[in-house]
Amino acid sequence: MIKLDEFDKKLLAYLMEDASQTNTAIARKLNVSDGTVRNRIQRLIDEEVLQIVAIVDPWKIGHRHQLFSGIEVDLGRITEVADALAECAEVTYVSYTTGLYDLIMVSAFTSEEEMFYFFTEKLSKIKGIRHISSSHVLKAIKRTFRYDQFIKDEDGSETES
Repeated sequence: MIKLDEFDKKLLAYLMEDASQTNTAIARKLNVSDGTVRNRIQRLIDEEVLQIVAIVDPWKIGHRHQLFSGIEVDLGRITEVADALAECAEVTYVSYTTGLYDLIMVSAFTSEEEMFYFFTEKLSKIKGIRHISSSHVLKAIKRTFRYDQFIKDEDGSETES
């Protein structure tokens, strides 16, 4: 686990607010050099704490069929199944889980035909899948990649940005 110092927390708060800000703009707000900001961002990326990516709304680009699927697998093949799912272009998320399902998968499609093909042609060929239970997303209420709660100060208060 990586321990974030106060500078890391403030830097992450600014990046979550607007990741397109320049290092110079963030440096001005933090009263440090842009090199300090650049180096700290690079360290957070190298430590896999931070990724700076463009987030696309799948609904707005035609992927209106999003599924959340619980998957039961032969446990001896769980890694093989998870890796095969992760290789599928339609799959946006795969995780090992406890509880009712062994894996959770999120996938997105532009049409019901594409979804049908994925289930009947692609998933049916993955050895080790025993059962899949899917829920079709009708409307997303909240979709965020902000994790403000993890950069709170030691006393639980918000980091000042």
